[in-house]
Amino acid sequence: MACRSTFTVITAVALLSLAACGDDTATSGTASESSTGASGGMSFSATSAEPTGDPEPEVTRVVYRRFGERSTTIALRGVEIVDGAPQPPFDILVAPPDSGLQIYSSLELPRWLPVTTHGADPSRFWIVDTTTLSAHESAVPPGSAFDWPRLDDRGSGVILPAAEGAEQAPFMVCAIDEGGSCPLLELDPLLPAGVVLDDVRELSASRGWVVYTTRPGLGDGVDVHLAGLDSLDAPLTLASFPTATSLRTARSLDDGTLYIEVGAGTQSLEHVAIDLTSDPPGPPVALHPPLLGGEHEALWAPDMSALLLFSGANGFGDLHLVEVDGAAAGPMQPIHASAPGHAFHSPSEIACFAADGARFTYYSDHESPGVAQIYLVDRAAPGGPPKRLNGPLEPGEFVFESKFLHDSERLVYFTNERIVSATIDGPSVTHTLNPPEVDSLISSVHQSADGSQIVFSNIPVVNHTELFHVHLATPEPAAIALADFLPAGRPLWQGFSPSGRQFFVSLGVDSFTGPMSVAMIPLDPLAEAVVLSEPGERGYFLHIVPPT
Repeated sequence: MACRSTFTVITAVALLSLAACGDDTATSGTASESSTGASGGMSFSATSAEPTGDPEPEVTRVVYRRFGERSTTIALRGVEIVDGAPQPPFDILVAPPDSGLQIYSSLELPRWLPVTTHGADPSRFWIVDTTTLSAHESAVPPGSAFDWPRLDDRGSGVILPAAEGAEQAPFMVCAIDEGGSCPLLELDPLLPAGVVLDDVRELSASRGWVVYTTRPGLGDGVDVHLAGLDSLDAPLTLASFPTATSLRTARSLDDGTLYIEVGAGTQSLEHVAIDLTSDPPGPPVALHPPLLGGEHEALWAPDMSALLLFSGANGFGDLHLVEVDGAAAGPMQPIHASAPGHAFHSPSEIACFAADGARFTYYSDHESPGVAQIYLVDRAAPGGPPKRLNGPLEPGEFVFESKFLHDSERLVYFTNERIVSATIDGPSVTHTLNPPEVDSLISSVHQSADGSQIVFSNIPVVNHTELFHVHLATPEPAAIALADFLPAGRPLWQGFSPSGRQFFVSLGVDSFTGPMSVAMIPLDPLAEAVVLSEPGERGYFLHIVPPT
């Protein structure tokens, strides 16, 4: 669901980090001894050479962290669920004594998990293949110490920042091969006096390059550089932005074009494109005139073929669409040209693209001054009157966020009082999903792979989070509270199984004391949760394979 920018943020933050999850270091692991194998990135149980005609069992794999004292990850563990029956958990990696594991995980990049150690001497580095629940260790230069590892946006390359104070290259990078090997390369360019290596922004394993930025030690400005993975000591400077105070990057799906978003405080925002397939790459091409004023934000279509731009003040302004083809861009097209100044920049987002990119929702008060409602825009005709999707709102109610389901025909939207299911046909088919006692405090929505189910949670009130399950395919979808099916603990992280027959949660006391256990809620039929982690261990859910 493309409802927020796909740019890589200037400061990398490790995903899944809790306030108390200061992960550290690792040692050798124990590979799975299960009878499952991998086929095309999807996990299935292994079968004998002679087919029996029996259907293969449904196998789902869950990866979770085991925490020790001080919320340090002391092991990475796996559990297989075979036809809905969980098997005993086992260790994939175990941290050395007095150290811990640093793990990067993203449910959107489901196969590889880069893992490093912190506190161990020497540091170590693994790639975990979640389709086989096995770990592959790569050599580390002597004396290395790492901060949290990062995956690139394609999930096929790793960026390893040096730990604070480590006397080594500021970054190491590598491309993951099919066998899980990832030979490290040191990125330590020779820089002029007073210039520092800022960050590694992009890594393309398929094209063999890395993009990084440098900046002055004092003051504003950012330079963008490109280097081949086989020639890191011979970079090219792609662009310089002497007044930039912020910079984010993204790339086309074929890795042939680099997109750069450049901000100069609150004064302006611009986007440029650089063709990386030309020889030499570039030059930088502006995709639109600079956005000026106090508020501006951008959102890319899922396939990077269009850019939505908001500019305004005090939450309201104008929304424009720019069609993009590689490094070429069309004109800025106003959304609902006859009602300028009414687009609403909610606290959550400016708009939300459907998965197919053919349409998007946004928020406007052109029919109800001061009260934002949700509207649908056909990307092929952005300037025409948009279609309102919400029904009547209560006094004081307004819409501020939406999420398309996988089919791009249905969606849920949030008001400050409700979560509502709707379709692109308009307000005639809407259903309020949350029970009356659960108001606008909705914090997240998860959907099953086929889009027929969602689970949503409310923002904690007095450290209490509730989960609600909804079958959207029923004529009158209604939320069922899952609290009665869960053991004690507050849900901290959740996700559907690929089949939609189970829902996985981490359970904790609250967000400060850390996780307690990992559990599975059977949904077909709905039944009491089964704890997957071992009694007494503190587990934190990370990953589901195959991906949903």
